[in-house]
Amino acid sequence: MPADTGEVTLVMARRVEPGYEAAFEPWAKGILDNVATSAGRLGYGLFRSFGDDTPGSSSTVSGMRRPAGPGSSFHSDSAGRMGYHIVNAWGPYPMTSFQTAQFLQQGTARDDYMLALPGLKYSAAVFSRTADAMQMGKSLRGYRPGTSVKADWFAPVQHPSVVPLSACPFCRSDVGVTFQPALGGDSDPTHSLAFGLRRTWAFYRNGEQITDNTKVFVPERADYTLVSTDTRAADHGGVKLGGKVVTEYGFTSAAPKSMEAPGCTSAIPKATVCEALPVIQPHYRMNASLLNEVAAGTRSTVTVDASRAHGFTGGSRMAGAKFSVSYDDGATWKIADVDRVDENSFSARFTNAELSGSNGFVSIKAEAWDEPGNRTVQTVTRAYVLK
Repeated sequence: MPADTGEVTLVMARRVEPGYEAAFEPWAKGILDNVATSAGRLGYGLFRSFGDDTPGSSSTVSGMRRPAGPGSSFHSDSAGRMGYHIVNAWGPYPMTSFQTAQFLQQGTARDDYMLALPGLKYSAAVFSRTADAMQMGKSLRGYRPGTSVKADWFAPVQHPSVVPLSACPFCRSDVGVTFQPALGGDSDPTHSLAFGLRRTWAFYRNGEQITDNTKVFVPERADYTLVSTDTRAADHGGVKLGGKVVTEYGFTSAAPKSMEAPGCTSAIPKATVCEALPVIQPHYRMNASLLNEVAAGTRSTVTVDASRAHGFTGGSRMAGAKFSVSYDDGATWKIADVDRVDENSFSARFTNAELSGSNGFVSIKAEAWDEPGNRTVQTVTRAYVLK
């Protein structure tokens, strides 16, 4: 590691599980050295294993300036699989961006040490496989010195999320409508899938299917249901969960009369009136192993958070929720007990089937609604694995 010259130094280090060494790539070192030489302020990167050392006991790591450690869990399905991990960093001029990448053994956990400085931000992406993969990304963020941040990748339940940086993903204006749930997500609400799934849509107005997607919305008040069906674009070896997700977004809307969505013009620049649609977006929290497994015959709890998208100015309180599980890919369903946690969260409790009474997977169906009648129903085929 170069001596501390008082300049800003970007240091990226990995402490990994024994047996999975993060090798320092010679070609990367050349790039990093060149950047450090030309920029002089920001740009030296390091990939190596620190075994069981911690920032406090390792002279190499403790030599880093202001490290922050996010605890990272990289989930797999039933068995370990090889994927890919990319981290992008953005710092002050003259070095505007920097990228590191490595192969990743999924089904493992580790600590990642990141330099924490004002103006220094990171984004990351994890690929489910080394080829024909799904790419899960994390929104741009910085770190505070000395903090520890937990990050779970491809943990259940995998489902459509909302891109965190999207200013107005569900907005209706006098120019047009944005209706943009991300292709997928996982247990972390700041994650969203960039590619790897195929999506189709069906549109309904007042119960009647509209086949021309340019004529879905009418000026007068009407009830809409937009149904997305997301399926895996290819058969990815080792990827078994979330291969089909059907989401029914039900809401009532009329043509907007004022500019109520603060971020609308970021998405629709020529809009003069705009409002966020009252779409309900589900999110899930549950406990599962690094292989996305839960013991058969045991009790499980899944927390359903029913939130609104960015820009919505109405209330967030949900009137109720339902939750069901299936052990035969949705052929039959069993209703779970549901209790309210807070204004927009619910806890579903149930006993997982024995392996002999299942196909080895658990599918889920969640439904949440508010007092005006807006309602979302989401069905995730093979949400997690029974063992």
